[in-house]
Amino acid sequence: IIEKTDLLLTVSDGLSKYLNKKYKTKKIITLKNYKEYSKFEISKINIRSILKIQKNDVLILYLNSIKEDEGIDKIIDVLKFLPPNYKLSCLGPVIEKDYFLKLKKKVKNLSLEKRCFFPKLVPNKLLVNYISSADIGIIPRINSYLNHEFSLPNRLFEFIAARIPIASNNLPDLSNFILKNRIGLIFDIYNEKNIISTILKLNTEKKKFKRNINQHFLKNNWQKEYLKLEKIISKVS
Repeated sequence: IIEKTDLLLTVSDGLSKYLNKKYKTKKIITLKNYKEYSKFEISKINIRSILKIQKNDVLILYLNSIKEDEGIDKIIDVLKFLPPNYKLSCLGPVIEKDYFLKLKKKVKNLSLEKRCFFPKLVPNKLLVNYISSADIGIIPRINSYLNHEFSLPNRLFEFIAARIPIASNNLPDLSNFILKNRIGLIFDIYNEKNIISTILKLNTEKKKFKRNINQHFLKNNWQKEYLKLEKIISKVS
């Protein structure tokens, strides 16, 4: 099917290169899933207020489905080694119930009930403003198959829209994107000391990263991607 298409749209540069090499086609365009640009705004009802997170607390936000290959358990493990004012919120639908119960048990066993939370979901249209009071967005995704290796997930662009500095596991496309645009830092998911030092450094330098994210989002957003899409469609129609 791919070889017979007039044009192929992908979500990351790495995936474009992979498909180009595999199918020997140059009819590939990368279209990133940015959010529409809007001015920075924290809603009155936000994740920080809902969880009663104090002003001097550091709120780390995991934003995705609750399932094992997303690596949430690794972040809970290191939370106990971070200063007590560091809190973790895991916001996302439960895909694997057994894994979710395992996480809840781990939180209890590590006595982290007052530092690790699983809040209720909010409508997608409210999400960006709702999460924008978080300090760090974390992506601990495990490189378990090609979809993860080449992924630029929606939460990456939701963090950008919310102006949240990002700490991510060292996945090829994610790390290249984050480091190239200077919007966060990268860690090794299997190295606890590295995860801890990355989180601490990102929080120390978060003002710088927030400025970088704001500048990046101003130049790269769905309004700009949509213009690119319109040009692409006009050429093939």
